[in-house]
Amino acid sequence: MRGAVLPWRILLAILGAWALLLAPIIALYGPASGGVTLVVGLIPAFGGHVLGQRRMAYLASAALLLAIGVLAVLPGLLTIWICTLVLIAGCAREAWRPGGRAFVLALYGWSALVLAPTMPPPVEALPFVAAGLGWGALITALLKFAGQAAQPPMPGQVALSFAVFLGVGIFLSAQVTAWIDQSYGYWVVLLFILRALSPPHQSRQSAVSYGLGAVLGSGCALLVTWFAPVAAITLPLALILVALGLRYLPHPAPWSTAAFTSAVLLINALGSEGVLLRVEAVLLALVIALALVSAISLGWRLIGRSNPGLAPPFRPARAPDDRAE
Repeated sequence: MRGAVLPWRILLAILGAWALLLAPIIALYGPASGGVTLVVGLIPAFGGHVLGQRRMAYLASAALLLAIGVLAVLPGLLTIWICTLVLIAGCAREAWRPGGRAFVLALYGWSALVLAPTMPPPVEALPFVAAGLGWGALITALLKFAGQAAQPPMPGQVALSFAVFLGVGIFLSAQVTAWIDQSYGYWVVLLFILRALSPPHQSRQSAVSYGLGAVLGSGCALLVTWFAPVAAITLPLALILVALGLRYLPHPAPWSTAAFTSAVLLINALGSEGVLLRVEAVLLALVIALALVSAISLGWRLIGRSNPGLAPPFRPARAPDDRAE
């Protein structure tokens, strides 16, 4: 619904559920090793169950845990890429039938875990991620949020384009990450993956809106770091921004993105240089996403197929709802 916002009842329920698990974990294990790693499970769990059908959300969570377990036993770049490709295949299969984005968020959590330099080793992260996934599944079931925003299934050709978009885009983003700076360049990969959450026919406008919101949010964070760098001010402000970001999550305007971007930058206390680097990462991810959408659309036209892949017009196929499974 155009102009919709998340009701305060749902918003407060989500924030309360997160706080119930995050507060004791952060108190016992600290915000870096415990809190951040827990979020790697919470985001795919809450988001996956809301944006996907129940069965696929469970499969996506299981795939994420399995990938982390395999990496703990067989560490290395080859394992990382094999698991990434398997998760991308899951993204395409889910998007085709039954529809949803649970695997995209599992891919997001996986990429954050293997790319972010502050993340613990897989064997140490596994119990925290599992706790986040289990808690998210439980709360979304109790609150009956499951499948509330699941997208309809795609035609097979568009799902194939979706897989190509993710595979090539992550590879290019990873190369950019290595080329720029490992300490912040991984944001290019994560920001690119988030573009896959939007419906295929909204890829271009969603990417532009996200870029605008991220730049606005980064500018606000930059002003705050200049005039009020004290943690006693920035941390409460960041929490308020998180709440506003959640409330405007369904809204088509870039306010949610702007609020989340400002909150992340303020919580991490990156300073002026870090904020500017974040803006650079946003713009790079935006360029890669827009270029791939255009290239895939052109590729289908060159081989004589009428469906333009990820570009409009696109009318999703209908399929039976399997939420009750």
